[in-house]
Amino acid sequence: MFIEIKLCGVYHVLFHQGKRVSVYYWGYCSVPYGADGIEVELEACKDYTYYSGVQTVPIFKRNLAKAAEDLAAGVDAVFVYCEVIDANGHSFGPDSDQLRRKVKVG
Repeated sequence: MFIEIKLCGVYHVLFHQGKRVSVYYWGYCSVPYGADGIEVELEACKDYTYYSGVQTVPIFKRNLAKAAEDLAAGVDAVFVYCEVIDANGHSFGPDSDQLRRKVKVG
């Protein structure tokens, strides 16, 4: 099945600009899709999976390590999803102290 879309995501635009792109923990990235009859070909795709009650921060850390490897190997852009950051952003807002604490490095 191939899905033809009219609105493109940022990694779709980058692909059409000749960039190499990877996505990790990204919903439906394994479903073939594209625009103008051209299918997006990702360097790496790890579909998002919901794990009830599982801490997803270790998954995020593993995916960040994979992203760093991809970038070192010449991939132009990598997108990594983290549901803890996403959920806190939706619950408390993009400028909230709660979100800042979740994305604090170190």
